[in-house]
Amino acid sequence: MTGADRIGVLGGTLDPVHAGHIEAALVAREALHLARVLVIPAHVPPHRTAPVSSPFHRFAMAALA
Repeated sequence: MTGADRIGVLGGTLDPVHAGHIEAALVAREALHLARVLVIPAHVPPHRTAPVSSPFHRFAMAALA
């Protein structure tokens, strides 16, 4: 597998997407020589309350990030 093939996945509720999410994705991309990092909102986590933002809005925030 070449560096061009390597893709990372960053998941979470992303409610909202913040600088920590972006920084984690950038650091992982650099450290692991990833071609890109996909940012994917999770549904409802078992360890916290349901997200305030709708799934549509969380997807939109992830797409903009």
